[in-house]
Amino acid sequence: MPVINARDVSKSYGPKTVLDGISLSIDEGERIGLVGLNGCGKSTLARILAGLEEADGGTITRRRDSRIAYLSQTPGFIVDRTAREEVLAGLKAWRAAKDRFDELGVALSEEADGSRLKTLLASHAEAQGEVERLGGFDLDHRAETILGSSTAQRGGWTEELCSSHQGQWTSSTEFAATTSSAPSCTSSRWCGATA
Repeated sequence: MPVINARDVSKSYGPKTVLDGISLSIDEGERIGLVGLNGCGKSTLARILAGLEEADGGTITRRRDSRIAYLSQTPGFIVDRTAREEVLAGLKAWRAAKDRFDELGVALSEEADGSRLKTLLASHAEAQGEVERLGGFDLDHRAETILGSSTAQRGGWTEELCSSHQGQWTSSTEFAATTSSAPSCTSSRWCGATA
């Protein structure tokens, strides 16, 4: 099943129709590009695919286990954080799930009489599923890999306040923050379903 499937999507702003009968399907691992003139509806389609804006017509279906992320053209990060802090802040839910998994693992190893073993095992399995649903056990390493890329290190932008970023570093921070959370699809002027 595709990550996203759109059929006959339409969108108008007042009398101006920007999308009329758009259909597309994006499978996991597939990368697509949207090319067109300014104002033709690329960003509108990306926001609709991400679920941030409603279409006037048509249907959008998203795979149940998918997570769609939207990379905005205008930065939405907190300016008094460093790029590293901004990227890692996106892992808050994952960190909570991973901490719970680890705590339950310790509780399991310390369970002496076995009276709570069945309950702890069930809770541990549930916590494991949540960590996997949120991106897997290497998500923090993926974020560090993005932050530690040669481009990031060469530019030195990871330790600067986001308020000092311009151009490429602003885009790089937004991209790193968006992709480090392991979405099924990242939507912007482009959309790529990632494994």
